[in-house]
Amino acid sequence: MNVSDLPSSGGAYEFGSGWGAADLTAVFSGPLLTLGPNTIADGSSYWYTPSGGPGATGNKIMDANMYVEQPAGTYAGQTLTFKGKVLTNTLVKAPL
Repeated sequence: MNVSDLPSSGGAYEFGSGWGAADLTAVFSGPLLTLGPNTIADGSSYWYTPSGGPGATGNKIMDANMYVEQPAGTYAGQTLTFKGKVLTNTLVKAPL
């Protein structure tokens, strides 16, 4: 997990560290991995503005990454297909 301040607070990088899959809301159901929005049980103003807990306005940008390592050779010679769905985004198309 990489944690940064909100852009309105300068956007400075705070820290990065390893978190457990439950903290990332990463859940496996057989071969399917479902990722969800992160929440922090700590209701302090470090995580929430002004404070509160899950459902309150967040006070950090959190970049979570999920890695799964299979034994060497597990997928050798096979074609792997990755699928995903972006429900929303705030990206702006750059002019050509």
